Amino acid sequence: MTIRHIRVFLAVYRTLSMTRAAEELHMVQPAVTRSIQELERYYGVKLFERLGRRLYATDCARELYGYASHIDDTFGEMEKRLLNRDASGVLRVGATRTIGNCDLARIVSRFQAENPGLRVRVRIDNGAELERALLGDELDMALMEGAQAAPELAAQPYGGDRLTLIAPPDCALGDSVRLEEVLKYPLLMREEGSASRAVAERVLEAHGLAVEPAWESASTQALVHAVAAGLGVALLPDRLVRGAAEQGRVRICAIEDAELKRTYSIVHHNARRAEVHGAVPRARGRLNRRAPEGPGDRRRAGRGRMAAGEGRVPAELKPYTAARATGTGNRPVAPAPNLSACQNLFGRPRYMDEPFKQYL
Repeated sequence: MTIRHIRVFLAVYRTLSMTRAAEELHMVQPAVTRSIQELERYYGVKLFERLGRRLYATDCARELYGYASHIDDTFGEMEKRLLNRDASGVLRVGATRTIGNCDLARIVSRFQAENPGLRVRVRIDNGAELERALLGDELDMALMEGAQAAPELAAQPYGGDRLTLIAPPDCALGDSVRLEEVLKYPLLMREEGSASRAVAERVLEAHGLAVEPAWESASTQALVHAVAAGLGVALLPDRLVRGAAEQGRVRICAIEDAELKRTYSIVHHNARRAEVHGAVPRARGRLNRRAPEGPGDRRRAGRGRMAAGEGRVPAELKPYTAARATGTGNRPVAPAPNLSACQNLFGRPRYMDEPFKQYL
């Protein structure tokens, strides 16, 4: 028994006519009759009786009707949800603390305004934890700084920032210093696994320098307070320390011999894009299913699949099935909606590239 048998049965039950059911389903009448006979043989019951020229439903048909209606409704809901996953459901987004503090609320607000059917679940953590979550399928995507170590992850750059050296207001360091001078003071750093820590350690290693942090903290503001109290210096994201510098609580020092810029990226698992597209090949496979041999059988099978909803092309799938008409084979001609829709909303600070200023 298939969903086609269920839908044929429902049409016959509602119309009490094989001919009218066939017209409603765009099938030939013998195909409708054959489907009902197959159902009756499968269950070993009589579903309809003919008295004179009229068709009557039996008690078994009335009992089956309740189950069949529920199955058809449930199947339709399943098709709608799975073939339209990009317009409903939950999007699990991670962000590092810098992006979470500065950008994420605006990004999520804009995204949900344009995609009201999607719920966004957010996790803010350091880069190493976000990588683990992506690899463990706990997140769909993450907004991160710097390079990702895992080869299973793919990154799409969309912006960036820089680390800034901050010192106590009365520190003897000049406004422009070299890295070796910085290490004469206690260095306060973010915890291991954070993107800021990784950039700082990479720069120090490139200069042949090593350091044992005086402080390690997951809180940028805790480090800013410690610097303001004269307990050392820190390399922290410029966007998170600019306010304290403008208030005079800390002083910003330029580093002459180090490049402390870093890139923001939208990171997702390499398999995630295939999963987003997964519903499309499956749906296309149903549309391309091999028909029975023989011209007449093919026509009848085609009408039957159309009647059962298997031959219709939902509006959201038309760009993909259009690949057959444009000669692109089975390759989708539209991008993965979730990822591209989010990427279009990722605004940038004023010192970043032009295309995203419309979202500021």
